[in-house]
Amino acid sequence: MRSLQAGLREPIMATFNHRTFVEACTRKEKFWEIVAEHKRFYKLELRLISPNILETNLRARDALAAMKDLFQQDQVVITLNNESGDLMVPKMPVADYLEYIEEGEGAWALTTEGQQGGKKTYSSSDNIDTIAVSALEERSTSEGNQLGFSEMPSTRDNYTSDAEMIAEIIQKVGK
Repeated sequence: MRSLQAGLREPIMATFNHRTFVEACTRKEKFWEIVAEHKRFYKLELRLISPNILETNLRARDALAAMKDLFQQDQVVITLNNESGDLMVPKMPVADYLEYIEEGEGAWALTTEGQQGGKKTYSSSDNIDTIAVSALEERSTSEGNQLGFSEMPSTRDNYTSDAEMIAEIIQKVGK
């Protein structure tokens, strides 16, 4: 994720004069799988970037926008605790925030009972979606365009390679 963001930073800034952020994405279904597998919940934490600019869950976005108007915060952290493990995790409104997080606009953590007693914490950062993309070196070798040490790729060549890589990523994320 950091490598992708670092690789995109300069070309995007140079071409479009915008910063690029790459966020890990998790699926809300993974959260609900964890909930279904456990009976006791001790802590639920939702970290929400406030508010986002994407077309994510409107109820969550509107709630965060209203808070932003009132408090001027950049992030909201909702932490719910129950020391005895009787914390409830209701579908609504948790589902709205999970949908918001799924779009890369935050993170979640859920503490449940462990397999041998104690507590275990699951988090969105431990359950991210990953994709494999071919490296730029593999692409240039397979195309027969391997560069010599004295040859420097033109800006146009870099843009084409960057665009191909982004297209590949978008295609795989879509699947």
